[in-house]
Amino acid sequence: ASAGFSARMGSVCYATNGTMMLYGGKSTACLSDLWTSATGLTWTKVADKAKTKTGADAPMASNAPTAIDADGCVWLLGGECNSDKSTIWKSCDAGLTWMAMPSPTPVSFGSIPASWPTDGQWTGHAIAIVGGCIG
Repeated sequence: ASAGFSARMGSVCYATNGTMMLYGGKSTACLSDLWTSATGLTWTKVADKAKTKTGADAPMASNAPTAIDADGCVWLLGGECNSDKSTIWKSCDAGLTWMAMPSPTPVSFGSIPASWPTDGQWTGHAIAIVGGCIG
C-alpha cells in the first residue's frame, strides 16, 4: 500500500481520538499539509494547508517540539519551518485547525523557591514546561 504523501522529515505525527495524523514536515521545502488515517494502511489528504481558527494559514512545522494532552489535543511550539518560534499552537481536531495560545509568562529560575511546587500546584494544568536555555 502507498501512503500517498511525499517523503519528508520532521513531521508532527500522533494518534489522537481514533485518528492518526501526519502534519507538515520538510522535503525540499517546508510543508503544512495534513494527512489522516484510521488504520495506517491508507491515508487521506485532508488539507493542502491547515488553517487556524480564524481561517489564516496554520504554522508550518518541521522538527517542532510537540506534545499531546489527555484530551487528545496536540500542542506545537516553534519548529524549523515556523517563522514565529515563540508561539504555542494547539489543535484538538487532529491537526485540521490550530489556535494560537496566549503567550506564557516566563519565570526566572532564581525566583523559584526551593519548595516549589507544593502539593496541588499542578492540578488543572494542561502542560507545564520547566527548563530551557538562554543563549
